[in-house]
Amino acid sequence: MFTTPRIKLSIQTQESFGFGNLILGSKTQDNGSNCTIASVQSLYSRKVTQHFDFIFIDECHFAHGSKYIDYIMETYSSSVIIGLSATPIDENGYLLSGYDSIISEVGVKDLIKKGYLTDVEVYSSNVQPDFSEVPIVNGDYNQEQASKVLKEQKVLSNTMEEWERLAKNLKTIVFSSSIDHCEELLREFKERNVTACSVHSKMSEKDIEKAYMDFNKDKCQVLINVDMATFGFDEPSIECMLFARGIKSLRLYKQMVGRGIRIYEGKEKCLMIDCANVIVDNGYPTDPIPFIKKPIVNETVDKMARVERDTDGSINEEEDLERIDYLKKIGSLVDLYKDKVYAKEQDLVDDCKKILKRAGYFMWRQNSGKLFKEGRWVHFTDKNGLPDITLVYKGVYIGLELKLPKGRLTKYQQVTLPELSYNGIQYFIIQNVIDLFEVLEKVRANIVDHEDGVIIKDGLKELSETQIRYRDKYKLSKLH
Repeated sequence: MFTTPRIKLSIQTQESFGFGNLILGSKTQDNGSNCTIASVQSLYSRKVTQHFDFIFIDECHFAHGSKYIDYIMETYSSSVIIGLSATPIDENGYLLSGYDSIISEVGVKDLIKKGYLTDVEVYSSNVQPDFSEVPIVNGDYNQEQASKVLKEQKVLSNTMEEWERLAKNLKTIVFSSSIDHCEELLREFKERNVTACSVHSKMSEKDIEKAYMDFNKDKCQVLINVDMATFGFDEPSIECMLFARGIKSLRLYKQMVGRGIRIYEGKEKCLMIDCANVIVDNGYPTDPIPFIKKPIVNETVDKMARVERDTDGSINEEEDLERIDYLKKIGSLVDLYKDKVYAKEQDLVDDCKKILKRAGYFMWRQNSGKLFKEGRWVHFTDKNGLPDITLVYKGVYIGLELKLPKGRLTKYQQVTLPELSYNGIQYFIIQNVIDLFEVLEKVRANIVDHEDGVIIKDGLKELSETQIRYRDKYKLSKLH
């Protein structure tokens, strides 16, 4: 079974193979072949369940995680399933999950060197649009808002001038941001007496096919598209790619580049003109795609906690699932507050308490301590200079002294904090939520359950470079 994400691609595949059955709506054919070609949508709607030894999912990044791909994975679990993609990453740039391994990694540079793709010559305009105020939605710029920037006269004029300077006589595909932006560019080309056509979602299928045909037959020199000819569009005669659309999605960028680098008789290279900061956002078109595994929690927590998924997207069997659950509980808050600059110490205290509460830790604020012991609540008496937060983990007391970078110790803290250490009670200085997270990781790693009770490992007493620096700053090392 060979599946494709679009009807047109299934027909092209059968023509390219020169054989094969077809499962495709009214075009379904049984040619007695051992190979069947189908769109993923038709396979799902027909609920085809016959056994296939091998199933190839072409453009496997398309609809990844959708009901169509899930149906294939579940229905044909006894088949060997092979995904094919030039961009095996999701919309956020992470390696696709669900597969056991990468069989073969072949980059664009390798394919150019072997003669399977055409080399790219890149020009990046000196005048670039400012997308700093444009929000990112689902891994890409919000195109409606980006379009407002791109339709500014200085940006639009620069785009046309760069094309005229570099590619006036070249067959060109243009990537535009919105339908309005597309129509603006179409008018600009026609005013310059350039034969141009457009394709976008508001056009009829008949008009879209006519535009493609005119472009194929060189009746129009320039094809301007809005997310229509980004993948699955095969026109190898393209000599120039004009990027007039901002792109934050690496996967989408690589797919767009693929429209222009197909080999064609007499074509030595494809020109790429960047008028929308795509090189800055995504790198050169021939750069390799970094294969980054999707975080279990988020990038901040995964990196600090050193956790990662297996290639197939599952959590490594060596990982402690109880710990993963704990990390997921606090991960969003750590990520939210990690770069926060605090004006008041109380704000830092409040954020740290939220994280501790989310994780289910027992704690109390200074001067209001209480503990349920031997069937009753015990309230602690006041002692000046106690840490801001007392954390109790598996019956072990941990002091958390919260200080902003410009904060100072009181005269009572200068006495009480050394007393804690002298009496075997560990305390830590916290200036931000990252400090708190690192402390919690140390506490959980070094206070562990045992059949005879709880073990406190020596690692709890080993101070990190950050904690040593804090103690030196407040001259606590000399007071111990």
